[in-house]
Amino acid sequence: MPHRPPALARRQFLHHSLAGLFVGGCGQIGGRAEQSSASPALRPAQGLYMESAPPPATSMIEAPACQATEPNIEGPFYRAGAPSCSERHGPGHCVLATPYTEGSLVTIEGRVLDRKCRALPGARIEIWHADHGGAYDNEGFAHRGRLETGAAGEYRVDTIIPGRYLNGETYRPAHIHVKIHAAGRPVLTTQLYFEGDPHNDHDPFIRPSLIMKLGPGDLGSQRARFDFVV
Repeated sequence: MPHRPPALARRQFLHHSLAGLFVGGCGQIGGRAEQSSASPALRPAQGLYMESAPPPATSMIEAPACQATEPNIEGPFYRAGAPSCSERHGPGHCVLATPYTEGSLVTIEGRVLDRKCRALPGARIEIWHADHGGAYDNEGFAHRGRLETGAAGEYRVDTIIPGRYLNGETYRPAHIHVKIHAAGRPVLTTQLYFEGDPHNDHDPFIRPSLIMKLGPGDLGSQRARFDFVV
């Protein structure tokens, strides 16, 4: 049965946190430019592509560089062995909610790239999050799944905006947990957040580079875009 997290002390979350922070790419709805932040102090409106240095005297122009996505805490509710979405829906697509699922439907899509902005097909993405009421399923695999990116490094997840739950005396904002496994690269563990959540401002773990903009989706749902760089 679903498990509703108790009032979590910060030390419980920090026990599962990563040692460092990361720099992430976050795209806009309907646009090609992605947002990024070199540190929590930077605005998330900067472009994913870093400005190149002036070409050297030889006129050799370096390839564009993408900033690495910032890591974030794993949290206490990760479970290995989630079912494969790609086997059911094809490469790059994961469905964790239907129009009959309680909550606000959202589609999150984007790409997985390397630091030279090249697509990473076949990268494995693990996703998990709380249900509409803020409870995690720790006995089954509701709102948990894994998928492999498509030929252009693309992915799409159809799910709901998760509910919030208490962390000490305050609520954690809605968030989605993600792990990305790409050949030859360290595993990226992070979280995605939603612009406009009233609990964003006081959460101790959120990073501006991980906040997604929401826009209109299909049939009354919402849509967000985020490009991961590993």
